[in-house]
Amino acid sequence: MAKERNFLTAGLLVFAATAALLPSESMADALTRSSCWVYLRDSDGSKRTLCFFDAPRVTMTNYNYTVDHSSYTTCNWSGHYSQSGEKIIATFPQNSGKCSNGASSPETTAVCNFSGDSLSCQGSTIIDNKTYELDLVFK
Repeated sequence: MAKERNFLTAGLLVFAATAALLPSESMADALTRSSCWVYLRDSDGSKRTLCFFDAPRVTMTNYNYTVDHSSYTTCNWSGHYSQSGEKIIATFPQNSGKCSNGASSPETTAVCNFSGDSLSCQGSTIIDNKTYELDLVFK
């Protein structure tokens, strides 16, 4: 009986420790909220959105200048994300979507810290073998 009780106690401790390490359901609910996460750049009207769905699906839309700054374009991506606590990693393969100027969407990766009311993201986009760094805060 004492052996069974010790085994049960040890099992409950392992379960409690594991549950504490997993992201809470309320945190996941806030990440996959009904409205998308938005980054706005007031200086030029650029806008980027991240929409999280049931793991691991994520989409991104970017309204921004083209690389040569000749015009605006809208690009759409489809990708995957993973979450570990407050850290979110979103990856979008090249050609996972299209841009309004006819181009395919570029490869993009973002690593975000989730605070519950914002996503602070760093990452990169690769266009024509050139890497463009991302440093964005989504609200």
